[in-house]
Amino acid sequence: MGKKIIKERIPVKWVFIISLILYALDDSWNEGFSISNTLFSLILGLSLTYAIYKTGSLWADTGIHWGLNVCYGIFNGTLGSSDGGIIKTMYEPQSMFLEMISSIVPLFMFLFVYLLRNKFVR
Repeated sequence: MGKKIIKERIPVKWVFIISLILYALDDSWNEGFSISNTLFSLILGLSLTYAIYKTGSLWADTGIHWGLNVCYGIFNGTLGSSDGGIIKTMYEPQSMFLEMISSIVPLFMFLFVYLLRNKFVR
Protein backbone atom coordinates (compact mmCIF):
# COMPACT_ATOMS: atom_id res chain seq x y z
CA MET A 1 0.00 0.00 0.00
CA GLY A 2 2.82 2.43 0.83
CA LYS A 3 4.41 1.93 -2.60
CA LYS A 4 1.13 2.75 -4.32
CA ILE A 5 0.72 5.96 -2.31
CA ILE A 6 4.27 7.05 -3.15
CA LYS A 7 3.85 6.21 -6.85
CA GLU A 8 0.61 8.16 -7.05
CA ARG A 9 1.96 11.27 -5.31
CA ILE A 10 5.62 11.51 -6.26
CA PRO A 11 7.00 10.97 -9.79
CA VAL A 12 9.39 8.02 -10.00
CA LYS A 13 12.34 10.19 -11.04
CA TRP A 14 11.96 12.24 -7.84
CA VAL A 15 11.80 9.08 -5.73
CA PHE A 16 15.10 8.01 -7.31
CA ILE A 17 16.71 11.45 -6.85
CA ILE A 18 15.61 11.74 -3.21
CA SER A 19 16.75 8.17 -2.46
CA LEU A 20 20.16 8.74 -4.05
CA ILE A 21 20.75 11.96 -2.15
CA LEU A 22 19.69 10.46 1.18
CA TYR A 23 21.80 7.35 0.65
CA ALA A 24 24.91 9.34 -0.32
CA LEU A 25 24.48 11.71 2.65
CA ASP A 26 24.03 8.82 5.07
CA ASP A 27 27.05 7.00 3.69
CA SER A 28 29.21 10.14 3.91
CA TRP A 29 28.31 10.38 7.60
CA ASN A 30 29.62 6.85 8.04
CA GLU A 31 32.67 6.91 5.77
CA GLY A 32 33.53 10.60 5.59
CA PHE A 33 33.06 12.90 2.64
CA SER A 34 35.14 12.45 -0.49
CA ILE A 35 34.33 12.66 -4.17
CA SER A 36 35.14 8.99 -4.79
CA ASN A 37 33.05 7.80 -1.82
CA THR A 38 30.13 10.02 -2.87
CA LEU A 39 30.28 8.72 -6.44
CA PHE A 40 30.39 5.12 -5.20
CA SER A 41 27.48 5.82 -2.82
CA LEU A 42 25.42 7.30 -5.64
CA ILE A 43 26.02 4.24 -7.82
CA LEU A 44 25.22 1.85 -4.97
CA GLY A 45 22.17 3.94 -4.05
CA LEU A 46 21.01 3.74 -7.67
CA SER A 47 21.32 -0.05 -7.60
CA LEU A 48 19.46 -0.37 -4.31
CA THR A 49 16.71 2.06 -5.37
CA TYR A 50 16.32 0.15 -8.64
CA ALA A 51 15.95 -3.10 -6.67
CA ILE A 52 13.10 -1.55 -4.66
CA TYR A 53 11.51 -0.11 -7.80
CA LYS A 54 11.57 -3.42 -9.68
CA THR A 55 10.57 -5.72 -6.82
CA GLY A 56 8.18 -3.39 -5.00
CA SER A 57 9.69 -4.55 -1.74
CA LEU A 58 12.28 -3.31 0.71
CA TRP A 59 13.41 -6.90 1.31
CA ALA A 60 15.47 -7.11 -1.90
CA ASP A 61 17.17 -3.82 -1.05
CA THR A 62 17.74 -4.87 2.56
CA GLY A 63 19.17 -8.24 1.50
CA ILE A 64 21.55 -6.72 -1.03
CA HIS A 65 22.74 -4.08 1.41
CA TRP A 66 23.16 -6.59 4.25
CA GLY A 67 25.08 -8.95 1.95
CA LEU A 68 27.42 -6.15 0.89
CA ASN A 69 28.02 -5.20 4.53
CA VAL A 70 28.77 -8.82 5.48
CA CYS A 71 31.24 -9.17 2.59
CA TYR A 72 32.88 -5.88 3.51
CA GLY A 73 33.16 -7.00 7.13
CA ILE A 74 34.70 -10.35 6.19
CA PHE A 75 37.30 -8.85 3.90
CA ASN A 76 38.05 -5.52 5.59
CA GLY A 77 36.83 -5.90 9.17
CA THR A 78 33.69 -4.55 10.72
CA LEU A 79 33.04 -0.83 10.92
CA GLY A 80 34.75 0.73 13.89
CA SER A 81 37.18 -2.16 14.20
CA SER A 82 40.88 -1.66 13.56
CA ASP A 83 41.61 -5.40 13.46
CA GLY A 84 40.77 -5.84 9.80
CA GLY A 85 39.29 -8.85 8.12
CA ILE A 86 40.86 -11.68 6.17
CA ILE A 87 42.63 -9.16 3.94
CA LYS A 88 45.21 -6.93 5.56
CA THR A 89 45.38 -3.62 3.76
CA MET A 90 47.86 -0.81 3.90
CA TYR A 91 46.37 2.58 3.29
CA GLU A 92 48.45 4.53 0.85
CA PRO A 93 47.37 7.39 -1.37
CA GLN A 94 45.85 6.04 -4.56
CA SER A 95 45.94 7.54 -7.99
CA MET A 96 42.76 9.12 -9.28
CA PHE A 97 42.57 6.33 -11.88
CA LEU A 98 42.41 3.61 -9.22
CA GLU A 99 39.80 5.54 -7.25
CA MET A 100 37.66 5.94 -10.37
CA ILE A 101 37.89 2.22 -11.16
CA SER A 102 36.21 1.43 -7.84
CA SER A 103 33.21 3.44 -9.05
CA ILE A 104 33.27 2.60 -12.75
CA VAL A 105 33.15 -1.17 -12.21
CA PRO A 106 29.93 -1.08 -10.10
CA LEU A 107 28.41 1.37 -12.59
CA PHE A 108 29.09 -1.01 -15.48
CA MET A 109 27.74 -3.91 -13.43
CA PHE A 110 24.51 -1.99 -12.80
CA LEU A 111 24.19 -1.00 -16.47
CA PHE A 112 24.82 -4.59 -17.56
CA VAL A 113 22.11 -5.96 -15.26
CA TYR A 114 19.72 -3.14 -16.20
CA LEU A 115 20.17 -3.64 -19.94
CA LEU A 116 20.14 -7.44 -19.73
CA ARG A 117 17.00 -7.46 -17.60
CA ASN A 118 15.18 -5.05 -19.90
CA LYS A 119 16.15 -7.13 -22.93
CA PHE A 120 14.73 -10.40 -21.59
CA VAL A 121 12.00 -9.25 -19.19
CA ARG A 122 9.22 -7.16 -20.62
